[in-house]
Amino acid sequence: MSGRKIYSAELKLEIVERYLKGDIGIKKLAQEYHVSHGDIQKWRDAYQEHGVEG
Repeated sequence: MSGRKIYSAELKLEIVERYLKGDIGIKKLAQEYHVSHGDIQKWRDAYQEHGVEG
């Protein structure tokens, strides 16, 4: 098993929307939600390219 965690779509969207509001950075979000900043960057990029479906 790889050890990667699976996060709900709702959690990913919550984190990305908070980031896009501009009042908190990726590093702080990663600490607050206990996720990697790399995951947040991937989710942000997918959201910006594909919207909520991304």
